[in-house]
Parts: sequence; C-alpha cells; structure tokens
Amino acid sequence: MAVAARQPLRPLSENVAVLCPVPTANTTCIEKTVKAKEEPSKTPRSTKKRLSLRPEEELSASTVSVDEATTRHLQPLLRLKDVNPGIKNFASWAKLWTAHCNISKIAQGSYGAVFRLALRNDEGKYTIGKIIPLRPRTGLGSRTCDYASISDASNEVSMLIRLNDIPGYVEFRSAEILHGPLPKPLFLASKPFDDASEEESKKWVMATKNSDQLWLFLEMSDAGTDLEQVMDKGLPNKPGLQQQSDATVSVLTIREVRDIFWSVAKALAVAEKKASFEHRDLHLGNICIQKIGDIPNDSGSGLVPVTTNLVVTIIDYTLSRATLEDQTTLCNHLSKDPALFQGQGDIQYEVYRWMKRMVTNGKPRTKSPWNAFVPLTNVAWLYHLLFKLLDKTAPHQGPEDKELSRLLQVVKEEIDIKKYKTCPLTSARDIVRYLHRSREASGDHEVVGNSDAESTEVSSRM
Repeated sequence: MAVAARQPLRPLSENVAVLCPVPTANTTCIEKTVKAKEEPSKTPRSTKKRLSLRPEEELSASTVSVDEATTRHLQPLLRLKDVNPGIKNFASWAKLWTAHCNISKIAQGSYGAVFRLALRNDEGKYTIGKIIPLRPRTGLGSRTCDYASISDASNEVSMLIRLNDIPGYVEFRSAEILHGPLPKPLFLASKPFDDASEEESKKWVMATKNSDQLWLFLEMSDAGTDLEQVMDKGLPNKPGLQQQSDATVSVLTIREVRDIFWSVAKALAVAEKKASFEHRDLHLGNICIQKIGDIPNDSGSGLVPVTTNLVVTIIDYTLSRATLEDQTTLCNHLSKDPALFQGQGDIQYEVYRWMKRMVTNGKPRTKSPWNAFVPLTNVAWLYHLLFKLLDKTAPHQGPEDKELSRLLQVVKEEIDIKKYKTCPLTSARDIVRYLHRSREASGDHEVVGNSDAESTEVSSRM
C-alpha cells in the first residue's frame, strides 16, 4: 500500500487539548488536557507511553447493539487486548473526531483507506487512521473478497501488536470496531482522492452506503513518505516538513541508498529473530522514510552507516507471516489469490513468483506451505529494494561514493534471487552479519549510532 507524502509525527511534549493516553482496562476517566512528558530520545519505544489523538469524548461515543451471531462473528477481533470493547456507531464516532480534527484521505490499499487526522488548532499534531470495511457474516458483501475477512483483520491487528516494540515498524496505538455507512464527513474527505484514483477506491466506495456495514479503525503513528514517491519526487528539501509542490528535490545519493538498505535489513533481521517474521510484500510503497533534521548525516563510506538522518519504517503487514509469543502462527495463504503471481512488467511481480518457489520449494502441495518460516523471502525483497534503489541514484561524488556503489553492486549480486538455491545468505540476519563482516574486513570499526552499547544491542538481536 502506498502512503502519500505527509508530515512526520512531532514529539507530543506540549499541553495538548483532547490529547489522551490510549485507555486501558483500569481507565475510569481521562482529563481533557494531558501534559505528555517528553521522553529521552534514546528510550526504547517499548518503554514509552503510547499516545493517541483520540478525542476524550470518543470514549463515550454511542455503542450499537448487534445480535448474538454477529457478536460471535466479531469475537476474533473483540478478544484482542488493543481493540476497544463494544461496537461504536460510525456516525456518532466520526462526529466527535471531526469536531476536533481536519480529516483527509491520503492512501488506498487493497482493503482499507488511510486518513490523516490533524488537530484543527495545531495541524502539527495528528494521527494516522486506517479504516477497513469488514466482510459481514451474511447478506450484502458476505461473499466478496473486496472486504477484509474477520480472520484477516484480526491477524493484521495481532501482527501490529507483535511488531509494535521492534524498531523499524509502525507504532500501533488503538483499534475500534464501527457500524453503519460511511459518515458524510469521511465521504467528503475521501472524494478528492477517490475521484483521482483507480480500481481499489471503487471497491471502497461499494462499502460506503451499506447501513449494516462493519468497519475496523486502526490508529497508528505516521511513518513518513513511501519510497515509491521518493523515487518519483525525491526527499522533501526541509527535514521534518511535508513535501511541497514547489520543493527542490533530489534523487537519492548512494549513501542514502546504503542507509535505507541497511535500515530495512536490520529491521527485518531483528523481527526474524524475535517473531520469525517475513514481510512477503515489501515493495517500495511499503517502506517509508523521514528525514530527521537534528541528527547529522555522518554515514561514512562503508556498507554499515556510522550515523544517519533517515528514519526508515516498514509498513503494511497484510501478506506477512509471524509467530506470536504463544507460538501461534499468523500468515496469509497467498496461493488463494492466484492473481498475485500473474503480474507482468515489473520486477516486483517476479519477486512474488520467486517467493512462491522459495516457500513451496518448487513442488505443489495439497496443504498450504505458507505457514512455514522461510526467511529467504526477506532476502528476495531486499534484492528487489537494492535493485530499485541502485537503478536511480544521483551521480557519485568522488572515489568513496564510487567504491560504495561498487560494494552495493556486489551485495546485490550475492543475493540475486535467480541464484536463491545456491545463495549462502538465506535470511536478513545473514545479510546483516555479512555487512558487519565486510565492515570489519575493511578496518572500519564504526557502528550505527557510533555507540559500542548500541552495537552490542544490535548484535545480540541477530
């Protein structure tokens, strides 16, 4: 899913009206104004209090009574700890949000639409919401594949929860089940995007008028600008600001290419170890970057950057595979969607076919093989990433950049998916170790973050 260019999340350190912590089971009331204590920049995300821009009154938005069969149908979602209890009336819920926020649609995926919800009195404070139409138990839309099944939706929430404490993945904040047609304010917020969009938005429009439609709302942090747009338009010329139409943009430099590749490989490697994770759909639209202005880009000329002012986030886990802490496997049985493997005209479609060969080992099976952990698929997508990035880089500046380009070409050849049966690098963890060994062999002992403690932490995660 491609996510439109948008302003990165600002630290929520000021007094913010209608800003409140995500409610827990012990929450009885929340003050209208909460002073969010600013955390030290090096605090791991897992220890920070997650914040939401949810209007305080939304906690009391009117709920909807549904029959027992529908409640049972929704149980896979309702029993998840980060899904708020009850089913809210969509119109009532939207009225409370629109009273405080300007809402605009910024992206459309296979199932859900993505909105930016910005406080009217300070658009620098905002949240990202993904709204997904759910497939009903019976009746209109119950047999269509255009809406998310309850199983797929609960898997997506579980995947967000599982990856939430791993650096390099989107911050998940809360989830809500909604009932009713798409409210008029959201329909109007969607119209400019939908009028200019393609087939996926037509599926979305089909669900908007059904009075019994069920929806899943996911609130997340902003991940920045997706690489698909960056490759077309370049990075915003001012750190921390949304790309403007008159911005002076530039093609990625070879060092930015290296920084992005390293960051994605490292995030995948950590998730492989912690959650047996495969993304399985890591095209450029699912990799987002932000430029951080107060961190100098002293990335060096080796394969492992010293420090970087680029923050990279992997998004959209619809097709992903992971193992939960209770050893339950989450995955999408991709063979049920033959069209995924029939695309033509771009290496992205080749990767899907190569990925299928990797997972099935070239042999059709009666049972789906997609449950298995095959981290070689992450290698395939890292090859895709490097192939795309190296194809469009700015002219090299000096001999160090030329040497870095040569080294990255060597890495690309090492992980060429056409040689996957003989490739010694069979996971993102292998690639990270390979890049570290290359750094040590060159005598460059600097590490990401220029900190021995951070280097030890990253190595221990591998």
